[in-house]
Amino acid sequence: MFINATLLIAALFATILGATLLLTVGSHDFEEKFLSFEENTQIEKKIVDYSKIGLGATSFSSRKMSFPLPDLQSEIKFFGKNTRFDVSEEDNFFVLGLKNMKAFQVVRPGEKIYLEYLEGTSDASCQWNFVDEKTPLWLQLRETGDSGILATLNIDLKDEELEEAFSGSQEFDLYEADVSEIESLNYPIDEKYSIAASMLTAAAWWGSDRLYDTYGGAQYQHLQGKERLGVGSGVIYVKKGDKLLFKDGNWKPLQEENTKDSIVAKVEIVAPHKLEIRLWNKGGLDNKLICLSEEKIPPLNFRAEEIFTKIKKRAANRVYCRAFNKSIILKTGDWVLCTSYGARVLKTFSELNQYLENRVNGSLFIFDGIEKQEGREFFVGALFDEMRTQMQQIKLPLQIKQESLKSTKKKNRISSRMRTSNNENVP
Repeated sequence: MFINATLLIAALFATILGATLLLTVGSHDFEEKFLSFEENTQIEKKIVDYSKIGLGATSFSSRKMSFPLPDLQSEIKFFGKNTRFDVSEEDNFFVLGLKNMKAFQVVRPGEKIYLEYLEGTSDASCQWNFVDEKTPLWLQLRETGDSGILATLNIDLKDEELEEAFSGSQEFDLYEADVSEIESLNYPIDEKYSIAASMLTAAAWWGSDRLYDTYGGAQYQHLQGKERLGVGSGVIYVKKGDKLLFKDGNWKPLQEENTKDSIVAKVEIVAPHKLEIRLWNKGGLDNKLICLSEEKIPPLNFRAEEIFTKIKKRAANRVYCRAFNKSIILKTGDWVLCTSYGARVLKTFSELNQYLENRVNGSLFIFDGIEKQEGREFFVGALFDEMRTQMQQIKLPLQIKQESLKSTKKKNRISSRMRTSNNENVP
């Protein structure tokens, strides 16, 4: 630490004066202590003779002085901060790095980050390093009102009498590094985070669920107008601003769970052809923006009169018809599911629930009932495609019941017997 302090002084004066400063070094080994930053620590040997530093117009006192600090704005890289929506003040931090060095430093607001000057490195651009022990040069960060980062560089160098020989501070803004530089960081590998990100990246965005939008009712009102995402083996419904939690290997809408040390995400943008989700790892060191495009779905091309034929009224709320090539009797409110196995009416709560939860897929027809219009009766309902993103209203006339017409005419029969004028039979 003490040798680094000596090198730091030399580097600082070289910047100011533009020339090599004269340092008088005693004959003792460098292992002897140079400066002490703890109170009541004794100086064993005077290493630097401040009276020899600067002559004439450039001379200055060996006591407390202020001077321009080294320009570290171009040396320090700001790789980002903890931007999780659930971050608390105690969990907030920044991620810093140094030019041409892949190592990074996690820093909390107001925390002192000590720096040392490296001399004799093979790479001339790597002249500064973060250290854990105290040095005369340190950095502190704080957020500004416009979400920027302001850095304050400080120096506090003491002389052999433990009095301030050099002091000063300098403020400058930190700007986020290029994406390529951020991606080059050696962040710790989190397998769960990689899996969670892969699942969202591969998610299918199907748009809004027309079934819930049309027939949802009060029970499913919270799903109306939301976008449907096929993630993994399940489906989740989201809108802009919704938060998600990765738990037990699956994504789910965030309710009131504690999200600390969990992988989370937030829907940031929902546009006509774009949906963006921001994903964070457990510690907030890494985040990814995932962009999804809406799935391309061919338009509905059903000919209702070909799907539903021979529609006959059986009662006020019942009809007989051929639907999906199957004879079927429907009553008002029935749901008919057509899959590769054929058509069937969903009758039990379990069957309906499986379909609503997207565990069973297929085209769906909902029979709304018989509607009368201008003296005629119509078969009315709604037909949904397999992904429930499109809906087609169905309105077909009922067949008129054909009554068998019975002839009321009677044939004129002539008696085989002849009659006389007085109506007597002639033999």
